[in-house]
Amino acid sequence: MITYQTGDIIELARKGEFSHIIHGANCQSTMNSGIAKQLRAAFPEVYEADKTDKRKPYEKIGDFSYCKVGKLVIINAYTQFDYGTNYRRAEYGSIKRSFETIFSFWRISHTDKIATVKIGAGLGGADWSVIEDIINDITNFYGVNLHVLSK
Repeated sequence: MITYQTGDIIELARKGEFSHIIHGANCQSTMNSGIAKQLRAAFPEVYEADKTDKRKPYEKIGDFSYCKVGKLVIINAYTQFDYGTNYRRAEYGSIKRSFETIFSFWRISHTDKIATVKIGAGLGGADWSVIEDIINDITNFYGVNLHVLSK
């Protein structure tokens, strides 16, 4: 289930509001725009996890990398192969695979407090209503609540 929440995902994470943050990343390990850039500035460890991932870009798509910052887990969900805004970069299938893999790996449950933004729908260029349906199916299957922040 998705719960919409206003507020800054980074500020709230620093206050201990969430156990996990999931954000969309490209497979080129840039993290130079959007929420990825903000997370990179706030938590340099997340960029380190991304750039030290030894897999080739085509091996990462639909998967994830992560880092721990204290009790917070920040997850790079590889939802798009590359970057740019001249066409839709976020891939619906990769979003689905990333979320399924993340939830399965972490054994995320209803007790975890997970946050994201409208992953893939900003710079990724995808349709949030499609993504919302994908994520709702997965969160309902796992019985978890995903907090979607306004920024």
